[in-house]
Amino acid sequence: MHDTIELFTEAGVRRLADAVKEAATADAVIPIIESLARTPENTLTADWSFTGERPDLGAMLKASAKFSDLARALYTWIGAMKPDEAADHRLWSYLSCVTFQDFTAERWPLSDRNLGSRFDARWIVTSPNRDRLVRNSISRMWWAAHLVHDPGMTRHLSAERSDPFAYLDVISLREDTFLGIMDRDLAGCPDVLFAILDHFERTGGLASEDYARRLLKEVVLISGYAELGSLDFDEITERIEGVASRILAA
Repeated sequence: MHDTIELFTEAGVRRLADAVKEAATADAVIPIIESLARTPENTLTADWSFTGERPDLGAMLKASAKFSDLARALYTWIGAMKPDEAADHRLWSYLSCVTFQDFTAERWPLSDRNLGSRFDARWIVTSPNRDRLVRNSISRMWWAAHLVHDPGMTRHLSAERSDPFAYLDVISLREDTFLGIMDRDLAGCPDVLFAILDHFERTGGLASEDYARRLLKEVVLISGYAELGSLDFDEITERIEGVASRILAA
């Protein structure tokens, strides 16, 4: 459905970041956000083609919805994006601070003690930096869903479950796994990404944070000299299983 979406202006993001830095207490943050969002010079409206109804993420969270369910609902509403749209820190800052403020406040509550670090990491996105995008309360869910969305259900788990978002349950098992995939740019090679996720899905509880970190590190080293991404899927899977065997035998 064609509609419009609200986002901060560049100046609005800067004003918000500066104002929160000067805030005396965490209780002052919500009034600061609401005041800035009401000021026309801090926001703008863009045309948007939504692909579903806007989810109530706050209510879903209170009902103990999993990360995968939240990410699916968000992506189903806002849809796929062009790269420049997906990296727009003005959009994600508005969505996390205004549109889905109740969700962000519930999931990443602010206190006087954590105000500076948590607001900067989870509430606002001050630049289109990948590290910030995968930590923001809202953009992280969209990016996770985007990475694993398999509309044709051609990948193993998607086909098995008849679910184009089946891999969300795997990529969201541990935040370190998701961050590791993004930080190492494995998202740029879908076959490598899905081969790794298939491995984690098969190994289940074996994929501890330490194991996942070591596997991702070794896979990146292989990619650097063997052009892993140029191999076919079965060959990639074989290489990954070989790496996993060496790690487990160590």
